[in-house]
Amino acid sequence: MKIYSIGAQEPLAEHLEEIKQSNSPSAWRCFTTKLDKELYNDPYAQRIILNFIEENYKDFDVYEFSFYWLKTGHVFLLFQGRMKKAHSTFEKFLVFISENENSAKVMFETYDMGRQSEWVEDTLKDAVAEIQAQKPTVRKKKVKQKPNKKEEEEQKQEEELERIEKLKEERNLRIKPLLLVVEDERMTQAFISALLENYCEVVLVETIAEGRALYRELWPSLVFMDIMLPDGDGQDLTEELIALDMDAYVVMVSGCISDEKIMRCKVVGAKGFVAKPVTQNKERLMQQIFNYNEYKKEQLRKHGGKK
Repeated sequence: MKIYSIGAQEPLAEHLEEIKQSNSPSAWRCFTTKLDKELYNDPYAQRIILNFIEENYKDFDVYEFSFYWLKTGHVFLLFQGRMKKAHSTFEKFLVFISENENSAKVMFETYDMGRQSEWVEDTLKDAVAEIQAQKPTVRKKKVKQKPNKKEEEEQKQEEELERIEKLKEERNLRIKPLLLVVEDERMTQAFISALLENYCEVVLVETIAEGRALYRELWPSLVFMDIMLPDGDGQDLTEELIALDMDAYVVMVSGCISDEKIMRCKVVGAKGFVAKPVTQNKERLMQQIFNYNEYKKEQLRKHGGKK
């Protein structure tokens, strides 16, 4: 199963070419339709729709499955498998969309890639042309003999803000949460990674400096933070991250379980606390992932996400 939404036109074009060059293009089928492109532009609606595909793709009963959603609203589903089951499940998906938008039933086309691949390619070409037409005109800046340092700094800040907004959008669209673990004990790292790797993408670092840098680079979904680290206090970094990112979701994981430490964790904004040794708190660790998923669902509801 492959699902694409960001820059989906490029992997789709590659996939269509691969099918054309394959020994059995007629084994492939394609469903195409066009949704309201405002759904694509709403990160919360997009997250819900992609989650629906992720959770229901097995109902298509196919053994090859690739779902492409372009920013124009065009949807392409390429698959090999039973046509009848896939057809009825795709109809179910479109009914889900229609009910959310209170619109008329969305229709779709079915193509045999052995005989009608050119029709699918033409639809993709129309979508790509529409995407290119939507791109804003880039205004050329005047070349200065002596660059203004203040303007250069402002430009860097603007680029950094744009980068962060893109990372936030990508975070909202993740189907599988990205977990950053800031922990210097290798045994604890290994246990958390083995326990949660089926539920999260896990990234491990050992210091405050690495945690700070990786957070800015990856913009993770949630963080498991030790308190006593080689180069500082994890509570200080937690406070820093929450000041940087109001949606930061940090859970403290530490053997320092004094009332004072636990109280400060709450004060700095941590969403939870798991005591070490973590090998004795397996259920507590799993509960944090459940709590995070419930938190995200609540955030979606608050921001107008649809069922």
